[in-house]
Amino acid sequence: VLFILFTFQCFSQSQSGKQSFSLRECLETALANNPDVKLSNSQISAAAAQLTSAFGSFLPSLDFNWGYSRQLNADGGKTINVGGQTINIGATEPNSFNMSAIASISLFNGFAREKNYSMAKNNLDAQYLLVRNTIQKTYLTVYKEYVEVVRNLQIVKVRKDNLELGRKSLERIQARFDAGAVQKMLVYSQEAENANREYELINAENTLNISKSN
Repeated sequence: VLFILFTFQCFSQSQSGKQSFSLRECLETALANNPDVKLSNSQISAAAAQLTSAFGSFLPSLDFNWGYSRQLNADGGKTINVGGQTINIGATEPNSFNMSAIASISLFNGFAREKNYSMAKNNLDAQYLLVRNTIQKTYLTVYKEYVEVVRNLQIVKVRKDNLELGRKSLERIQARFDAGAVQKMLVYSQEAENANREYELINAENTLNISKSN
């Protein structure tokens, strides 16, 4: 990895005005933006919620209810006569309140809650392994593509060096031809060889651009 970083950074420094990315930056960018990693992380949250819900079945439950009502046009105070004695009855209270609380706990339900909890825990563990596997696959892809860029950089460098050597050879052959030491056919042969080297350089640069895009 250090060799790859050194090679790529050396090339990047020689390319003034061009943006460069280190291997670490590529890995961090891929991990932050990879849709498979994001999906796996969201599935972990869902699996964790299921585990919490399954654990809740072991806890006691408490139901609490509270209510309020008001009677419109409540009757006022009244009096009744019982055995010649007058009894006053107060006015009806228009407001009424009620409150209730019920606590319960399930002691045994045929191991159903144990089964649900075990399934939820296994599902959460599987999601963690899936995220780890997805991250490793993402890293492996980035490593592969990054090495491919470095490899293509070296190929372009070799193609440029070959073309430069071919041009120098053509200059020497042209000078010898001008001096009458060699035939014109050698000049044509070297020119054709240089054309092939230019073609190889163009192909190498195109492959490099594709690998950078990847």
